[in-house]
Amino acid sequence: MAGEPMALSRFNKLVHEGLGELKRRLPERWVGERDAGAIADEIDDLGFPAAVAFLGARETPRDGAHREFAEKVARRVAGDEQLKDSGVEQRHVEAAIGELLRDGVPAERALGRLGRDAGWRERVFDGVVAALVAEAGLPSLAPGQAHEIAEILKTGEFYEDFGAASAAIGALLGRAPKAAASDAPAPVREAPATALEMWDDLMEDGKLDKTRLKPRLQEFYAKESPRTVAEMTRSLIGPENRSVRYAIIIYARANGVLLRESDLDLLHDTVFAGEAPDLGALLVEAYDRFVSGLGNYAFRDALKRMRSRRL
Repeated sequence: MAGEPMALSRFNKLVHEGLGELKRRLPERWVGERDAGAIADEIDDLGFPAAVAFLGARETPRDGAHREFAEKVARRVAGDEQLKDSGVEQRHVEAAIGELLRDGVPAERALGRLGRDAGWRERVFDGVVAALVAEAGLPSLAPGQAHEIAEILKTGEFYEDFGAASAAIGALLGRAPKAAASDAPAPVREAPATALEMWDDLMEDGKLDKTRLKPRLQEFYAKESPRTVAEMTRSLIGPENRSVRYAIIIYARANGVLLRESDLDLLHDTVFAGEAPDLGALLVEAYDRFVSGLGNYAFRDALKRMRSRRL
């Protein structure tokens, strides 16, 4: 019903609290009240990498960009000297990228076409990730980093809400995300303390207690203030956590969203670093950018696809 606050069905508090401004502005764009509510609900239910991509990408998306990206990556893999003996065809690589990163197919099934042997398949997908990174124009990988990114992309929880994604990242990396408290603007240098205390509470004998990760982080995102949630999000996407930000960018590019490292830097340094983060204006800008590139119908389809990308 009009005027009633939306239920916070996920833990995307920062996005959720900015949706009121978007709903108020949509009638100016010839969007009816019912459609405005539906669009806001779709955005509210975006998972972690989808929400970051939607908010961060400053370049107007264009139809077919996801297919072009997957084709170029597949050609890179096909020409990789180290993978020539794999027998993997270009079409198999394209299909695996689409199924895993766009269609929500579980990793074991999506990557099955890359090889029958699990160990060999893992090696091939690490090579695919290296090609994804190169095609996205990202800086060269450190040793072992392709595998770390691959493991993030293979876990379904990475694509879910912010709490589940944070827990999955912590569990996979075996450590808390590095928080850059020192480079935060002076008014908010106290904010990281709450997030860091939460991570410290999950440590036992120098290791993360994985059994408590997901419920504790979901509780954190549901109950903490927007300022503290912003600082947690900021730590996840910061330059100190290259594997996480590379995984987000790869996901975005595979879905036709032209996200760049500089876009994440802008979110990290400005939007999520403010004393009172308000994403309302940013959500309006993101909506205008997507609609100008894709049109209303394609935009709604893109939102639904990104929303459904959880296992």
